[in-house]
Amino acid sequence: MKNKDVIIFGLAIFAMFFGAGNLIFPPEIRMVTGKEWMKAALGFFLTGIFLPISGLLAFSQVGDIDAFALKFTTPTKAGIMSLVELPTAAIIGHFFLGEYLFVVNVIGIVILLVGTMVSKVEMPKKKTAVLMG
Repeated sequence: MKNKDVIIFGLAIFAMFFGAGNLIFPPEIRMVTGKEWMKAALGFFLTGIFLPISGLLAFSQVGDIDAFALKFTTPTKAGIMSLVELPTAAIIGHFFLGEYLFVVNVIGIVILLVGTMVSKVEMPKKKTAVLMG
């Protein structure tokens, strides 16, 4: 690994673990939650510490970045879509697009299915050039 790559990765990891949100957000959570601060601290730990470390560990186990991106991020995006974005689109559709609600939901389901199918595609192996000489 080159020195430039080490510096870039180091800065990326530093930013991932110690951003402005990790400095300012915990005291704000404590002030807002009051007596329920332990539940908020657990949620902050899961999203601010556990998930980034899990991402680093998963990435360290994979040698090819393209295979990692295709196999892990696409299903993650599809899961987020199905759990967060599609219900939000349905609620917005219900309130603002009542007569088009069916179409909005069908489009969301099609997007979810396409994302799931793309996640099953295997990346072709990279061809290496053989020098004759």
